[in-house]
This record gives sequence, structure tokens and C-alpha cells, in this order.
Amino acid sequence: MPAKKPTVLLVDVDETIVYELPRALRRQPFRLYAGRSADEAVSILATSHVDVIVADESVGDVSGSKLLAWVGANYPETVRVELISRDDPAESPSQDGPAQLALPKTCSAARLVQMIRKALDLRARLRQQASRDGFAETAALA
Repeated sequence: MPAKKPTVLLVDVDETIVYELPRALRRQPFRLYAGRSADEAVSILATSHVDVIVADESVGDVSGSKLLAWVGANYPETVRVELISRDDPAESPSQDGPAQLALPKTCSAARLVQMIRKALDLRARLRQQASRDGFAETAALA
């Protein structure tokens, strides 16, 4: 059985981002979902496994930070990336914030792909850590 492609959810109110970027990224080794609002993102998360979510600062009626905080609480295994308005280290996510990684919204598609790969690597490391922790707990019970 072939390995399952990792999945990425892109959430942005900007039609150009949501409709054109997936076309530009179609040859990447991950499956890409796109949504234009927090409600669409929640619907996709409810029906599909998502490894990484990339959300703009504004996703309709809700801020991207609130959406990412909700994802962190309800899908803690999903790595969260926030698209920020400018390349400013002051806007980088804090360790206790809702986003684990940040990227300027004006970045190139190539830079977005690099960040998605970094997020997928983080997701794989977190999955391995959880497996090791679970094995250690099971071994301690024996």
C-alpha cells in the first residue's frame, strides 16, 4: 500500500490565495485543502485528517489567531502556521501562542513550500515523540 500523503489546510479570505496557490502547489508531495473562512476550515477539519494548517491573520469573522487557538485545543496534533502581514520578528509566534510557526503573507510560493515542509517535519517529530512516550508508558506498566 502506498504511503499516505500528508495533508495541509490553507485558510485565507483572499480568493487569489485560496484558488491560485493550490494550482501552483499541485506537484508537491502533500494534499492541499483550501478554505476561505474559519467555518470552512472547521468543516474540513471535522471530515478530513489535517497535518498542517496555514491561516491568514484574518479568516472572515474570526481572527486567524483565534482559529489557530481553536485548532490547537481541538486538534493538538495539527501543526499551526500563521501568515503575518509583514516580515517582522515581533510578529513571530510565541511559544505559548496559537501558532507554532509564522510566515509573511507576501512570501513566494517557494518559501511557502519550504515552511510547509518544515511544518510537516515538525509534525513527524511530534508523532515520533508521542509514539516513544506511549511506548515508555506501556513498558512501565509491564
